[in-house]
Amino acid sequence: MSKRPTAFEIEEYLERFNYIEVINNINKFNGETLECVIIKKEQIGNIFNDFHHHSLYEMLYISKGKVQYGIEDEKYDLNAGDFVLIAPNVLHKLIKIVEEPCERIILTFTKKYIDTFKTENTDLSVIFQKIASSNNHKLTVLPAFKAEISDTLNKMQGLFLSKEYGDDLLFKAYFAQLLIRMNKEVSFIENEDELDEKNNIIHKARIFAINNLDKKISVSDIASEVGLSVSRLSHLFKEKTGISLLKFLNKKRLTRAKDLLKNGYSITNTANKCGYQDYTSFIRAFTKEYGISPTQYIKDSKE
Repeated sequence: MSKRPTAFEIEEYLERFNYIEVINNINKFNGETLECVIIKKEQIGNIFNDFHHHSLYEMLYISKGKVQYGIEDEKYDLNAGDFVLIAPNVLHKLIKIVEEPCERIILTFTKKYIDTFKTENTDLSVIFQKIASSNNHKLTVLPAFKAEISDTLNKMQGLFLSKEYGDDLLFKAYFAQLLIRMNKEVSFIENEDELDEKNNIIHKARIFAINNLDKKISVSDIASEVGLSVSRLSHLFKEKTGISLLKFLNKKRLTRAKDLLKNGYSITNTANKCGYQDYTSFIRAFTKEYGISPTQYIKDSKE
């Protein structure tokens, strides 16, 4: 059996997915090709201490304690038994641990991995597609299903990286079982604040920002769109989401930039399509965010 990696080592592996993504989203860990990673954590990570995004799917299950989690324009208070799903390129962050001991199980996998289970009748990624329409990442799980989820995830962790006969297939079987049950039986929690005026303003600001990433819009432009002062909107957005509106805007621009570069756009065209006023400022922002220049990112994506 391979030596099981530590939480920090796997975080480093996931960080490489964020910063240096090869064209098929495949990487190596100690010589092992990993398309699906499961990890149990108790503390806040040493690497992802800011809002971040990656090209992976992520499922977070709270098995003990309470946490506050930020995803895009929403903060979620999560208790034991709660589940959140995060699609690729969605900004997210563990804001704080509210109640200890806090145990979270994180299941992270590539699009290629989940697509291997796709059939004519079944697409396991459907539940992630529902997130976009509901704008809600927190799931309602029936009590009986909570026990099953916890048991399945614990079994998967025990099988992770095992070299014993059949364990790789058992891991995949549990993965498929979990996603099938979730797609069939899990519903999204209704947002109790859906009609709240502040939430509507924040949602409107977020959508306006995302829809205008190709323009040189500023926080002032967004504030004018929603009819608030810059200071008032900035305060509300940070209070609601845990991230400043300016940082959110910049991170979404860079998220789009990665996709454009990966799909063959030149650095100059990418900068223009992501609202940057000049080539130099884009290079500087991209390198600061990802620790790699756009030129090197393009090169790594082609290897």
